[in-house]
Amino acid sequence: MNATDATTPVTDAANAGDVTAIFCPECGDDVEDLAPENYLVPGVRPGYRHVSDRTALCPVMTAVGYRPAEPVEHQVGA
Repeated sequence: MNATDATTPVTDAANAGDVTAIFCPECGDDVEDLAPENYLVPGVRPGYRHVSDRTALCPVMTAVGYRPAEPVEHQVGA
């Protein structure tokens, strides 16, 4: 059998507990690894955004000023 065979059993990864999700460490919202929409700040565009409103992750203070937070991973179902 190959991966495209309709009879090949597919395990539900979410039930297996091996799915890693990412979320914003500041607000706890789910995050996706896509650039935010309507990001007008000059410089490098962030690589993550909130799923709910497609905005950059919440700002955090760094040595060079405010920047979007880095997402945090957690196991789904854990």
